[in-house]
Amino acid sequence: MEGLCLLSIFLNAVQTDPRIGLNHIGLYTVLLDYGYEQNKYNPVLIKAQEVMARAKISVATYHRAIHDLDDFGYLKYIPSFNHRKKSKVFLSL
Repeated sequence: MEGLCLLSIFLNAVQTDPRIGLNHIGLYTVLLDYGYEQNKYNPVLIKAQEVMARAKISVATYHRAIHDLDDFGYLKYIPSFNHRKKSKVFLSL
């Protein structure tokens, strides 16, 4: 239920935000799916390569979109900078 609430809040917020496009929405949706699988949304633990494959986006698009979402306040992204460790994403709005 928490995931649906987060999705609803996100979609309502981005409806009037001209900076948000389909790549941002797709990426956020994939992050919500990871949260659902992990049974927690704060933090969601991710590996960039897996997220990119699931969202069907390139490396450049992933980095631009996740940093945009972080900069615009839709999530908090804490990269690990270590390929063996997962990055953290906080989805609370």
